[in-house]
Amino acid sequence: MSAFSSRWVEPPACVTELPEGGLAGGFRAGGATAGIKPSGDPDVALLVCSEPDAVSAARFTRSGAPAA
Repeated sequence: MSAFSSRWVEPPACVTELPEGGLAGGFRAGGATAGIKPSGDPDVALLVCSEPDAVSAARFTRSGAPAA
């Protein structure tokens, strides 16, 4: 099952979907390049839980970059 679905738009060429099985059920994750790292490597991550009964989920990291 793809996390990206649209009847009108194809996923951007830069999108790579990984095989399922790396996350607990109900979770989806993604990463992107926002231009924060000088190397151009991905520097933004998003973890989403789509289960309606989830109490909370969090991922904490140490970083020298200010964030919103």
